[in-house]
Amino acid sequence: LLLFSPIGIYSKRVISPGEDIFTDIPLVHAQTVDTLSISPACATCTTSLLTPAVYFETTWSRMPEKLQRQIEEYWPPITLVPCSFCPFELYCSETCRQQAWDSYHKILCPSANPETMELFQFCANRQIIVRGTWNSIFSPMILAKLIAMIVLHVVNSVQIFIIVVNKKKITFP
Repeated sequence: LLLFSPIGIYSKRVISPGEDIFTDIPLVHAQTVDTLSISPACATCTTSLLTPAVYFETTWSRMPEKLQRQIEEYWPPITLVPCSFCPFELYCSETCRQQAWDSYHKILCPSANPETMELFQFCANRQIIVRGTWNSIFSPMILAKLIAMIVLHVVNSVQIFIIVVNKKKITFP
């Protein structure tokens, strides 16, 4: 149990070295367009998905196999879990993939909503055209995610309300 006070945070128990005591994941986030290909991250929790091949780019294929194996041995393990329906979203786990689907991606996925394809293509292609300008501090995807989250929250709330009304056989005048 952590106690928050105006002058600090205190624990009521011993905390082991390396033990997580607090994690914070933003309600909504999105990678800036100019970092999508050079530093990929989980679309849900932002865990790095950077592999040696992406980091070393064209140098990787020319490296001796022994050096590649050594790099891979010490590189943090990376799990790539793509969206089951489109090539645009990557996650670090099945849990993150499902959380994204339930909270925003079922509306933004081009397989479910073809109109969003243009937004994903812009993010994928635009980085070359406008590198270093507005997109270096902004992601066009963040507003789309926020709106999708709000819509899904409302839809889920209405569905729960309908279930409760039907279960209790409530009628309205």
